[in-house]
Amino acid sequence: MTSNYADDIAVVGDPVVDWHITCRGNLRDVGLPAENMLRDDLGTQLLPTPGGAWMLRKLLRTIADGRDDSKLKEDETWKSLPGPGDTCTYAVLIWEPRRFKEQHQWRNTQVLGTKWQQPPPNDYDEQAERYPRQRKVLVLYDMRGLEHRAVGPSLSALIDRSEHLIYAGRVQPKVVRKLSRWKEKLTLTMSMGALFDGRLPEPVSIEATVEETMRRFNERSYEARCSGAVVWRHNGAVMLFRRSGWRVFWDKDWMISELERRREDGRGYGHGHCIAASLVDLLLAPTRSSKPDFGEAVKAGMFAHRLLHAVGGGSYAADSLPVFPCKQIASEIAATRTGATQRAPDISEASVPARKGSRPLSFLSDLSASLDAYPVARKGAEALGNVPVLSIDKDLVVVDRSEIEAYMNFGAILRHYRWSQDRRPLSLAVFGPPGSGKSFGVKKLAPRMLGTENTVLEYNLSLVKNESLLIDFFHEIQHFGLRGKMPFVFWDEFDTPLDGQQFGWLRRFLAPMQDGEFQDGVQRHGLGRCVFVFAGGSVHTRNQFVNAVVGLVALKGPDFLSRIRGFLEMRGLGNQTAHNASRVRRAMTLHLLLRKHAPSLADGNGELRIDKDVFDWFMRAEYKYDFRSMEQVVRSCTIAGSTHLTSDCLPPHDILSAHVRLRPRR
Repeated sequence: MTSNYADDIAVVGDPVVDWHITCRGNLRDVGLPAENMLRDDLGTQLLPTPGGAWMLRKLLRTIADGRDDSKLKEDETWKSLPGPGDTCTYAVLIWEPRRFKEQHQWRNTQVLGTKWQQPPPNDYDEQAERYPRQRKVLVLYDMRGLEHRAVGPSLSALIDRSEHLIYAGRVQPKVVRKLSRWKEKLTLTMSMGALFDGRLPEPVSIEATVEETMRRFNERSYEARCSGAVVWRHNGAVMLFRRSGWRVFWDKDWMISELERRREDGRGYGHGHCIAASLVDLLLAPTRSSKPDFGEAVKAGMFAHRLLHAVGGGSYAADSLPVFPCKQIASEIAATRTGATQRAPDISEASVPARKGSRPLSFLSDLSASLDAYPVARKGAEALGNVPVLSIDKDLVVVDRSEIEAYMNFGAILRHYRWSQDRRPLSLAVFGPPGSGKSFGVKKLAPRMLGTENTVLEYNLSLVKNESLLIDFFHEIQHFGLRGKMPFVFWDEFDTPLDGQQFGWLRRFLAPMQDGEFQDGVQRHGLGRCVFVFAGGSVHTRNQFVNAVVGLVALKGPDFLSRIRGFLEMRGLGNQTAHNASRVRRAMTLHLLLRKHAPSLADGNGELRIDKDVFDWFMRAEYKYDFRSMEQVVRSCTIAGSTHLTSDCLPPHDILSAHVRLRPRR
């Protein structure tokens, strides 16, 4: 039988009005409370639009309008927008013009909040009575209305007559318990914000997001009360639960995009509607199988997410107002479902393996047994398939969970400092084995987090024999700050001895770190905003450093520690005989170094031409100075325009012995 939207779908839910305050100035500069924002001199206007279930039905009607077989009738539930004094739930959003990706757009820069008002007791039943026939899909878009009352007889009957029940909106545990009697047909769709009651954890890695989501989901006993669920994060990660297990989908650029996220950029709104509409569209597709793949709907919703974030509230003009891009979103969902548009393979997905014990989830470790490191050396991240990666720079791609989380935490601290009003230096510390790329990593991360207005300064304290030079360094830092730059200062080997005392430099930094000032003679000078990164030389881990200085009261070790706001530990290349995950990490490092220093090895498809025996040698080699030694070996290879890396290209024995522990010749 031909599918017909008008006969197959029902939408029941709370009436919501979205009140949009549009401002053509900058409200942050004015600093007014919300109730005083509507002023002519600010160019503000108040625009009401339908939200909640009303907005979802409008989106579904737009999708139906694009089909040949059906037209969804105009919604008769609410014939006119409720006024501010009527019983309804309403949200208040602020829109301002912003330059976003080279376009001047309306962007939602702030959500002032949602005021919930309980609708009439029989409101849901009255809506359900409008759907007397059997339905394939019933969407229950609840904005807390069901939290405070029972599921009425008419709504219960409608659920019984429906093949699928989608519970969307502000998903509440109390309501899920009420709906669990229909658990075989119940699918939940919720934001991670709703799952965590607004206390959303920082997204430090895909694996951490998966673990936190599953833990919270189980705490609320949702797995036993529904047949499936979609839990989404608006900027590019979605979890899908079915009885067969969990799957996770993510935008390949999600993590670095999250690091670079700026509140000032604003966003669109209505991400939950994209997911709900994609699920409905999948379940009502004329060609759907008896067991539809909900992953298809997740991907369609993610592409719609992306479009929604990209277009915001539409182009800004003197006479324009922000709008929800209903037609564009509907077209995007339909195009994804039908395959009418060729999609770039930039959404990854992975099944979450069953966990045993307390070992943290790591897709690299779990999948490494089936991963061949050789293609990774040739193709790079493309050969990793569905292993999450953090692409900080074309020369720095991180694949290990612990390293990704370290960089994400470190980068988040830098980003927060950039947009804060703190006038004191930000003090951080980085540790790792000699040659592990401590300065390389943080210098690549700094421009992404601090912007192009920063300047990198580096001072190696092991070369400073006279502490008076430190004052000259501070003056140079101040000089760049006065020129409008944000100095990113790398204090290398800060743990070197001074006047015969190990860690003797620590107390010289206390005043600049705490007060942002230094003293030159009798004059005190302000440093201004800057970032201090202290890199260890003789101490290779955070724990070693903490244990070494915590008892050095006379040298102000505890005072120095209290001023450090973040740490980054570099793992290095790892043991060449370790788990295959270590080979994959090495292979990725080799790929990046060859791309940088020997671009002639790339063929027309971007693959590097490396002989297998040479690749195996690089994997087995025991490098004396970690990453630095591997890079020196690569740079010493006699490639010079060669199109293949063969054993003849390797450096001579005397050069190799400086960087690699070679076996004695027989």
